[in-house]
Amino acid sequence: MLDVAGIERPGLSRTSFTVPDGGIATIMGPSGSGKSLLLRAIADMGPNDGGAAVDGILRSSVPAHEWRRMVAYLPAESDWWSDAVAAIRMIVQLSLVGLVLKAVFAIASPWLTLLIAVIMCGFAGREIMARQDDRLKGIWGWSIGAVAMTTGAAIVTVIALTSQIQADPWWQPRFALPLFGMILGNVMIGTSLGLHTLTGDLKRDRATVEAQLLLGANRWTATAPVVRRALKNGFMPIINSMSAIGIVFLPGMMTGQILAGVDPQQAVKYQLLIMFLIAGATGLGVLLAVFGMTWRLTDSRDRLRLDRLALAPRVSQR
Repeated sequence: MLDVAGIERPGLSRTSFTVPDGGIATIMGPSGSGKSLLLRAIADMGPNDGGAAVDGILRSSVPAHEWRRMVAYLPAESDWWSDAVAAIRMIVQLSLVGLVLKAVFAIASPWLTLLIAVIMCGFAGREIMARQDDRLKGIWGWSIGAVAMTTGAAIVTVIALTSQIQADPWWQPRFALPLFGMILGNVMIGTSLGLHTLTGDLKRDRATVEAQLLLGANRWTATAPVVRRALKNGFMPIINSMSAIGIVFLPGMMTGQILAGVDPQQAVKYQLLIMFLIAGATGLGVLLAVFGMTWRLTDSRDRLRLDRLALAPRVSQR
């Protein structure tokens, strides 16, 4: 039996209740009403007044670590299931993509190819936004990352199809969609990292940036150190891959070609082409995203506009 007698603390009004053996108590209320504060107070995870007892054993009569084993308080983050959802999505998406691509290849329509590419960009843009702890309000939260990523990936893919792959026609989905997908996925990672670093560091270093603005620096000069860190983090995955490829690991496309019987030297040539395409697209996408976000988080009067960021989602504890 759990007996709570007059527990209170700042932000939590005086509360008393009893849960009998085998019973269940539900604590309900709007966000910020003190549900988590009450549970933390019962578990003695912060200063509080009042008392609690389990099966007649007073909280004050046992060491803190023994009491917490008795009440078994377990905080849970609201997104505990995100990793499981990502794994399930991967299985479902890869199971369906073969069927979809087979139909698209058979139809061979430029408009259908464009539609599939647009859908890919839309979902990739949503993934970039979802990975940001601090995102812009409204459509800006999705559009800056999506537009920058799509621009970089599309330009590089079209150049590769017309000048290197030389497919006939150049938009042939058998070549365009797999190539665009490989490039887009890597640009998405770099763009997400760059934006995450930029917004987080601007919030952390707000005083430093605004001190430079007060001394007469313009917005680009004041934010330059933060922008450089964001660009470095955005470029890091592709730079690390290029440094370690062939020594630490063999990339997926090259491995697949070798397993399919292609001469290793020929597979290496295609892989080099792909890596340079990915590097170029990532560089362009990260540059556009980081400078676009910097432009949006400042204004023409050289002011830092963190008010344009949406509030980070609250983490609930149960």
